[in-house]
Amino acid sequence: MSYGILVQIILAFCCYYVAKRNGRNPWLALILGLLFSLVTLIVYVIIGKKK
Repeated sequence: MSYGILVQIILAFCCYYVAKRNGRNPWLALILGLLFSLVTLIVYVIIGKKK
């Protein structure tokens, strides 16, 4: 298994965790994290909690 794929999966689960903690849809974050990895994580950290 390539390390790039492993890193992308870890980042996707980080997106899942951040979205769940902030009250957003974690499954959407997981899918977007698999597609766009680090960019998605940065966006979910910046937008913060759902009002």
